[in-house]
Amino acid sequence: MKRPPLGQHMLVDEGVLAMIIDSIAPQQEDVFVEVGPGTGCLTEALLKSGAEVYATERDGKLAAQLPERLGSLGRRLHLTVADAVVELAQPANRSWRLAGNIPYQISSPLLLNMCNCPPLQDAHVLVQLEFARRAAASAGSRVYGRLSVMLQAFHEVEVMFTVDPEAFSPPPRVDSALLRLRPRTQPPQLAASPEFSEIVRRAFGQRRKQLANALGDYARFAGDYGKMRPEQLAVDDFLNITARARQAQC
Repeated sequence: MKRPPLGQHMLVDEGVLAMIIDSIAPQQEDVFVEVGPGTGCLTEALLKSGAEVYATERDGKLAAQLPERLGSLGRRLHLTVADAVVELAQPANRSWRLAGNIPYQISSPLLLNMCNCPPLQDAHVLVQLEFARRAAASAGSRVYGRLSVMLQAFHEVEVMFTVDPEAFSPPPRVDSALLRLRPRTQPPQLAASPEFSEIVRRAFGQRRKQLANALGDYARFAGDYGKMRPEQLAVDDFLNITARARQAQC
């Protein structure tokens, strides 16, 4: 089978699509930002709910085929041909919901860019299962890391269900999963600080070391966490270290 342009794996299993729509539960007044609509499988289902969709598709050939497939539903579609990490089509001055079948290579930068983004109501994205497990991992897990901490500082992260390779054309070599992100009611302001991002980056950049040996200039703020390894610290622990670093600058 010929691989689609840009190595995309298109969702073709209608049963899986139904499960995704059931998880998203789109409403007529909703506004969706969709990444990588591809052949329009998810796009069509969202539009049929009465929602409005702002879609960003990198492949110009696929984008050109969408209006014909969607017909009159296309009136509520706003389509942009671009790299979603660089330019993500979204409505101005309106809250929105993120959806899409996200290529592995942009999963991390795309979702990290969504952190501290108040208009975002929630996100339901198909990603590789390995990525989904890392995003939702708890402290102490072997896959808990920088991605886990950065996303969970802003969102409640949940793996909804797994998806077999056969649900896509062509089938990828790995399992996928539907990942849900819901913004925390009151995400801590410290999580948006450059100190927090840098502390987490340094900690997991040398995850086998004790924190005091991994944080460099920030080691003096580690306190009782200094003898622990990064994967042992919960999100709030990293926020506590950040708070100490911020206070020292005052």
